[in-house]
Amino acid sequence: MTVQTDEQHTAEPALKSQHLRQAGTTSHPEFGATTTASEAAAAFADQIKGKTSRSSGLAELTSVLITGPSQGGIGYETALAIARHAPALLLLAGRDLSRLEAAAAAIRFEVPDAHLSTVELDLSSLSSVRAAAAQIKTTVDRLDVLINNAGIMMTPHQFTEDGHESQLATNHLGPWLLTNLLLPILGRVVFVSSVAHRTSPVHLDDPNFASRPYSNFLSYAQSKTACVLDAVGFNARGVQAVALHPGGIRTNLGRYLCKEDMKGMIGRFFNDDGSMREDSGWEFKTLEQGASTTIVAAFDPALRGGEYLHDCQVAPIVAAARDMAELMKGGVAEHAIDEESAERLWALTEKMVGESF
Repeated sequence: MTVQTDEQHTAEPALKSQHLRQAGTTSHPEFGATTTASEAAAAFADQIKGKTSRSSGLAELTSVLITGPSQGGIGYETALAIARHAPALLLLAGRDLSRLEAAAAAIRFEVPDAHLSTVELDLSSLSSVRAAAAQIKTTVDRLDVLINNAGIMMTPHQFTEDGHESQLATNHLGPWLLTNLLLPILGRVVFVSSVAHRTSPVHLDDPNFASRPYSNFLSYAQSKTACVLDAVGFNARGVQAVALHPGGIRTNLGRYLCKEDMKGMIGRFFNDDGSMREDSGWEFKTLEQGASTTIVAAFDPALRGGEYLHDCQVAPIVAAARDMAELMKGGVAEHAIDEESAERLWALTEKMVGESF
């Protein structure tokens, strides 16, 4: 079974091994695909709630910001699992304030004493990102964890108010700028990527599909490669940065798919009666299972930064995926953790957002 890939990339030779970095282990090797966010958060309860500083004896409580926490997605399940372990403040950021308030109300219903705050943030708008960052810095003087969870998937070819292709803008440019603006107060940053990154590098010469045919899938894939390269780039600058694939999860992320897209995707995974095909190669996760790897990436003290996680563990380095069978195996593609590529993307992104860091 084939999957759309970037033919230019698959024809390229393997990257030089000295530019690749994927090492380290997690502190809970027993965690896997079926681990839930609740189980992962319970394991890292001390990291979420905070601890007493040995030097000052003062409480060091944890503040966390997560983007895209609306109900019905893994962002909400991630936020709920974190809230249950009493961080000093959990900030929920998204573009729809009514949905943010609904998510906050639902979390408070489950965790009445949760300390929550909402921030309006449209990641497709650079001005909105800058305004949100300014608000966040007036709310907290320290941000222990930033979880860049929000994203869009396989949208039509459209451009933002800043003139950038929408998927690259929302999934990469916005989170990259937000992270940089919060860098002075930031401890660790998490980028929620996708296994789709294995099918395309970032086209540094044409990131907006200005001179090549637009593919909604390859646009999504390159934006998710950018997320992994962002983790490499930020880690090189002294910030613990971790990227991850949450797994295959039934969420509303595919709301932009057209009928042709859905026919192809449904044909890969489901029978006509809606049952899972035995040869699909994909076991869909529940929302709670899908949020667990994010929890590990955000709070596991064993991670050094620069890692890419899959099913709660550090993923192996693999080649680009040429078909669905390869894609289902997971792993992180060489082109997504190449340090030279990360630096080239960083330089391009500075030009695209009009600001150097």
